[in-house]
Amino acid sequence: MSDFVAWLSPLAVPEAIRRRWSWSESGLVGIRRKPWTELGQCRQSNDELIFVGHGRGERGNRHFPPADPLALRLLQDLHKLGADGLNIHLGPTAGVFIQDAGRQVTIWRDRFGRHPLQMIRLSQGWAVTTCPELVERLSHGEPRWSNIAGFIHNSPSTAEEDVFLDVFRIRPSEAIIFRDHEIHERRRWWNPERQQVTDPVPRMTSLLQEIGELYGRSPHVIALSAGLDSATLAAVISRWHPSHEALTFTDPGSPRNEGPWAADVADHLRLSWKAFRISEHWPLSRPDDHRFPVGWGPPAHPDFAWKIPFHRWLRRRRPTMPVIYGNGADEALWFPPYLWLQSRWHHGDWSALSAAYRHLPLSRWLRPGLSAAVDALALRDLRSFLPEWPTELAPWQQPSTWLSSAARCDTPPRADRPEERLYLLRLWRLHTWRWERVMRSLAYEARRSRRAIRTPFLDAEFWELCLSLRPTDLVQGGRQKAILRHAVSELLPARCYERPKVGGFDSVVERGLAKRAPRQVYAYFSRPHLRRWSSFDTGEFLRAYEEYRRPPTDCATTYRGSWAIWKTVACELWLRRHGLSGRHTDDRGL
Repeated sequence: MSDFVAWLSPLAVPEAIRRRWSWSESGLVGIRRKPWTELGQCRQSNDELIFVGHGRGERGNRHFPPADPLALRLLQDLHKLGADGLNIHLGPTAGVFIQDAGRQVTIWRDRFGRHPLQMIRLSQGWAVTTCPELVERLSHGEPRWSNIAGFIHNSPSTAEEDVFLDVFRIRPSEAIIFRDHEIHERRRWWNPERQQVTDPVPRMTSLLQEIGELYGRSPHVIALSAGLDSATLAAVISRWHPSHEALTFTDPGSPRNEGPWAADVADHLRLSWKAFRISEHWPLSRPDDHRFPVGWGPPAHPDFAWKIPFHRWLRRRRPTMPVIYGNGADEALWFPPYLWLQSRWHHGDWSALSAAYRHLPLSRWLRPGLSAAVDALALRDLRSFLPEWPTELAPWQQPSTWLSSAARCDTPPRADRPEERLYLLRLWRLHTWRWERVMRSLAYEARRSRRAIRTPFLDAEFWELCLSLRPTDLVQGGRQKAILRHAVSELLPARCYERPKVGGFDSVVERGLAKRAPRQVYAYFSRPHLRRWSSFDTGEFLRAYEEYRRPPTDCATTYRGSWAIWKTVACELWLRRHGLSGRHTDDRGL
């Protein structure tokens, strides 16, 4: 992946770093070009601009513009409008805008954080870079324990602090202005306005056609499950080019195997279809495939066990063809069940509530109604007195038993109406650490595979439309993503868009961690690096792992919940690989 580093410090660039990078005329920005990620640069008078990413044109004119002309357009728009000029462009670009020979420097990150961007505090000034190896080299390398603890606890904290004590992240859709080597202003440049759309289905249909045409002009490998998101992308993209190929991750040994369903969708769309079997690629089958860059922290998802072997396999067949994933649709279109129930209580939709009552526990069905009543009576202070029904969690789903310290969690913004709360929640999630881990995983996958990975659902106008939708647009008849089902009804068979989601890779993770990896897990935790922090209890973790390994007594159970186990193992792998040590410190004030 192409990278840049902006050196915003009076200190001289270390020679070991300078000689490995090509430096711009100002001497402030070093760049490294790679063929699978665009890097554009331009210069006018005393100003220059450098960006990485892949532009997708402007609103109403979707195309892939050449990198250097796009850099010139970005420079001109930033001159006219400041950071707001970035909103005209749709592509995932992150870059550096240098004005007046370096007296002012603006660093920006793309809307969805596709390009990780980190700031390293130097003894004087800052270095800002997209390169994780450079983060490791310039940082003091002291891990931030609260971040590691929050990762294991699955905390959605929106903190600016990164995984090292002297490293900070630039959050998605954020611009930072530097003057005299210090931060002068920090702001969001993308703040979509919520505009109600009376009949959003035609707009969604038209938008999907535009996205399909953009990506359909050249052949791609489309990661196709039997779910609605990837099937929608395959349907709108496959109409434009005969050489697209659909590929499905299959687990023939699982009752939730999606191979036959995906093959049926591909056949309907007349797409060439291949299956990649992931059954043998369980999370610790090749620990080296989880070697995340030290500056990006531990890997969030165990799917790299089959993602990296998949790219090795794909390289032999399709050396350069980009891969398309459906990331982003769940976050843009998913209406959390609790908020949906709360909205139905708020509007008195008794028919929907009656239907939900038939298949929900009483506590889960009733509590949103009590919450809505408290809001309606303006008694929000009484919310804390609502009864808490205990949640049954297995020992391995409670990391607090082996990790007592968790990072602080910034709470999402509040709103009176459930629909407004959902709108704010979606924008808030883009700045959280959960989202950051997903985006870093995509960037890491692209780097390791040396292949472009594209995510059409991470489109500005698609998200802006989704942010304006009502609950009745999102959930109908108990089914999520109703608007997407309506928009593709003429492109996909009903058996596809009406089918409930049943797929997933959880069974591979479960079988791998519980049945195939015990020897490795016990070896790692015989003398774990994690124990160097006083709040980690190795004995409690191993007891929880023992419980996790026991076969479920319920024969119908197919997913037992492995997140906390996997994330603890992932942290240990990350610390071991990079030889990181540490001590338990309270770094919340840093």
